Amino acid sequence: MPRDKHLFVKDALLVSLAPPKVVEGHLRIEEGRIVEAGPRIGIRSGDSVVDRWGKPVLPGFVLAPFALASSLDGGGRRALEKWEIAPRATLALLEALSCGVTAVRLVPPPLQPEEGALEEFDRAFRAAGIRGVVVTGSPDGGPEASSPDPTERLRLAAARAQGIPTWDPIHALAEGYAWVRERFGLSLGAIEPGVPADLVFLDYVPAEPIRGENLAGHLLAISSRHVEGVMVAGKALYRRREPVFPVDRDECVALLAREPERAAPPARPA
Repeated sequence: MPRDKHLFVKDALLVSLAPPKVVEGHLRIEEGRIVEAGPRIGIRSGDSVVDRWGKPVLPGFVLAPFALASSLDGGGRRALEKWEIAPRATLALLEALSCGVTAVRLVPPPLQPEEGALEEFDRAFRAAGIRGVVVTGSPDGGPEASSPDPTERLRLAAARAQGIPTWDPIHALAEGYAWVRERFGLSLGAIEPGVPADLVFLDYVPAEPIRGENLAGHLLAISSRHVEGVMVAGKALYRRREPVFPVDRDECVALLAREPERAAPPARPA
């Protein structure tokens, strides 16, 4: 899917998470990266303009780990057959995308010993457009590791951490960005010049404005229902709460309901 070579995001609340910082301003994105950010940049001739009307833009969330369930209802840990890996993983990644996730460390359930099984996950990553890698073994992170919603994970972790003064959601999210830096060599988590444009656009206008000192509380208040857009490396993958040029969810579900046909969802165009 082609990206806009020059995208200007106007009048946004720019919310960095690692390190935390909240600024009112604008963004310019070129060739998949943020090249300017702040209140004193202007629209240029040829820019494609997106007006945020003061709504938040955050760095894309990271799920590390994300445990892939072996059934559509999220239960079970049976061994997956090769034919079902790509459509099942694609459905899970599209769900994560709709929650604002742009990178995952995916932990599959047990796999049948078939040649090329792990390569099927690459097809799913290409179809959904999310950055990711597969890591076999038991997932860490507790029972919420199978949840595709990072904000739900934060609320569950916050409930467990009651009375622990050192826990905060910003630090929890920063651990995911540290993993991306280690695994992919990419600096994510901040909205600043030079970083990849992996971004989440929220339809979230709280009564109490977001500021640096109350950011942690707002992170526990937002949810997947506030996500209206997601981009990875400047490519819009989710817009107006729908995938852009989506892999057909119904087709994936139908494939999993039929006898094995050894098919996979199509990859997104480069």
